Amino acid sequence: MQSSLARRIRMSVMIVLLWVLTLVPGGGVSVSPVAAQTDDAVTQALARVINELEAEIRRGMLDGQIPSITVALTDRAGELWAGAYGESNLWAGTPASTQ
Repeated sequence: MQSSLARRIRMSVMIVLLWVLTLVPGGGVSVSPVAAQTDDAVTQALARVINELEAEIRRGMLDGQIPSITVALTDRAGELWAGAYGESNLWAGTPASTQ
């Protein structure tokens, strides 16, 4: 049985991914001749999404007593963003890593 926290985090991530994909022409592939303008808009939108996602991740970690989590947002071309939160080894105080 899946916890409500895990469902909430999964649903939040899926909503964010779907929202980001709607911002990128061609589902992540630039096809317009004004790609520089599109890239700027996508970068700004992605920054807003990441800020909201980070708040939700931290809230979920506190609610679920999750010591660390690594999250990546990707599109067809590859990684758009990755973040690591918390400590992967609580005893040693090792920070979580995206590697």
